[in-house]
Amino acid sequence: MSSAQFQLQNHVDARYANQPRQLAFRSQSVDAFNLWQQTLRRKFLELLEIDGRLPPKTLQAELLQTVDRGAYMEEKYALDVGESVCAPMHVLVPKTPPPYKAILYWPFTDTTPAFKTSWELSR
Repeated sequence: MSSAQFQLQNHVDARYANQPRQLAFRSQSVDAFNLWQQTLRRKFLELLEIDGRLPPKTLQAELLQTVDRGAYMEEKYALDVGESVCAPMHVLVPKTPPPYKAILYWPFTDTTPAFKTSWELSR
């Protein structure tokens, strides 16, 4: 398993290269934009199967691990997303003084070569 290559983005790109973009942004007015935005949000919630779900009344996050990555600290949390389901969340905290720039980080993908995940570093 240590030689596994994660190529999810390549798969998604190939699969949808010739598919019509049913919810592509094509609005020419503010009203059309608002309608597109509402439709997109409804479809997004439907695809995530969270439409109609209520968020937890109180946010619960448990710090599982903190790892020093040199220029930043990596914090891994278990985030309670409701209905007894926990989702992993990584927070990368720079060691430099603020202001910080936001960074989106997806562990275990081939689209974030600048960062090494805990899994990659332990191999």
